[in-house]
Amino acid sequence: MIRRIFNKLNKERGVVLIVVLILLAVGGLTIAPMLSHMSTGLKAGQTYEKKTDQYYTADAGVENALWQITREQRLPEFPSEQGDQWPYTIEDLNGKSITVTIEYTGKDAEGNDIYKIDSTASDDSGDTAIESYVIVTSIPIFDGALVSKYDITLGKNCSVTGNITCGGTLTTGGGFIHDGDLFEGEEVEFPSQEENEAFAQTYREEAQAGGTYPGDYPIPMGTTMDLGPLYITGNLNILKDCTINLTGTIFVEGSIDVDKGAEITGVGSIVAVGDIYLAKLSDYGSESSIIMSLNGDITFKKEATIGAVIYAPNGTVSFDKDATVTGMIVAQSIQSDKDSTFTYNPDDSSLIKLPGSTFGEMKIRTWETS
Repeated sequence: MIRRIFNKLNKERGVVLIVVLILLAVGGLTIAPMLSHMSTGLKAGQTYEKKTDQYYTADAGVENALWQITREQRLPEFPSEQGDQWPYTIEDLNGKSITVTIEYTGKDAEGNDIYKIDSTASDDSGDTAIESYVIVTSIPIFDGALVSKYDITLGKNCSVTGNITCGGTLTTGGGFIHDGDLFEGEEVEFPSQEENEAFAQTYREEAQAGGTYPGDYPIPMGTTMDLGPLYITGNLNILKDCTINLTGTIFVEGSIDVDKGAEITGVGSIVAVGDIYLAKLSDYGSESSIIMSLNGDITFKKEATIGAVIYAPNGTVSFDKDATVTGMIVAQSIQSDKDSTFTYNPDDSSLIKLPGSTFGEMKIRTWETS
């Protein structure tokens, strides 16, 4: 029996060799494509890794631009006018160079600033670019019925509807009524002189559109007339018993002095570089009106009914008595003798927005790579 088994095995000698040869042939046919595929995969992986590094580096450039937009002290090169661009380079980040361009493209319908950011990361293997549009909401610095950098003094029977912000001390007489929040003793940040001058320039141009009066402009006693828009290079003096209806913006490079016997009505804005002394204002102004002294004080000598923003960024706003103001008053200091009423409506979107704002929320509207 054993002999028969050995005889069978002897007859199938060489089968293993055939199997080995077949395996070698199959291996020879598959190993070259497999190695080629592995080489391609390694190259693709290296390329993907390089592009990923470029993407992250370009993304870092966008993040730097976002910081430049919201930094507390912007550099002089930062774009502030529509269409202005600021290109700059960040050298040797992750072995790559980043070229960043910030462009100010203007404002949206809500008045928020829009910036375009282009960030390109480059090395010897190529480059990757990211384009992004961001919206930065602006929060006005001033919000309230009375805003003063220093003290506010209100006589008896005065009332305020709206917030009061007082960097110094609020002093009130008897019968004082306040409906709103009080922020007393807190530092109040005012716009820079450059910001105020740029703000005033818009009113100077409005006045110039109506004509220019060279030198001092005296309006004789007893005159009844419409005034504005008008640009006056000297002082404006309105004598007693005059009735002046403001039909447009008046801008005075000097000071404004209105006699106590004169009366001003209308809706035109009143802007002067120097002091403003006003007599009776009867039903004057609207939500789009402003009384502004760029460098001086604003004094109301008599009773006044005003619907406007009153702004003296470098001076004092003072009322004699019986003032009724609907709007907002912003000054270095504010004073009122007695019987004055101040009302502010924070939901009035038509009220003039004074210069100066702080950053609110930043929204990234688009983010695209190329």
